Amino acid sequence: YTRRLLERPPPPAPGRHRRPPAMFSRFNKAISRRNKDTFKFRIDVCVTGITGVPSKVEKAVLTVARDAKVQQSSAASVADGAATWPPDDTSARLIFIVTLYKNADGTFEKKEYTVKAQSAEQSKDGATVRHATFAKTILDFSKHATLEQHADGTPVSLALDAPASR
Repeated sequence: YTRRLLERPPPPAPGRHRRPPAMFSRFNKAISRRNKDTFKFRIDVCVTGITGVPSKVEKAVLTVARDAKVQQSSAASVADGAATWPPDDTSARLIFIVTLYKNADGTFEKKEYTVKAQSAEQSKDGATVRHATFAKTILDFSKHATLEQHADGTPVSLALDAPASR
């Protein structure tokens, strides 16, 4: 067992600055967005189906999350490796209010959400539901935002990455 003393990193080269501590990240973001146009969008994610579901999964849910903003569809039964939700199922509709900032070049800043396909397993006592992720991906809402109004929306198919995360 050898003991090493922790050394401070060398100071940055002249003209280069260290990255500010994480505690200032919110403040720095606010400064960088000061002269940008702000737009609020209502984004409805209507879950219709998941294919390629592992054979051991009996019920599946789709979870969309960004930090503390988490929404989850209702559980759908899996048959032949696919989970499907009826088109009129309101519990399969996930609604997000998203603030997007417009860059000088006319594009929007990234707004990434994590999309997870999860199995919904009932506990033995039936009181709780445990979720195990079997596929996931990142969805950037800014790529699907437009200032033109679409009453019907635009269908988007996502390829989820497998294998399972845990």
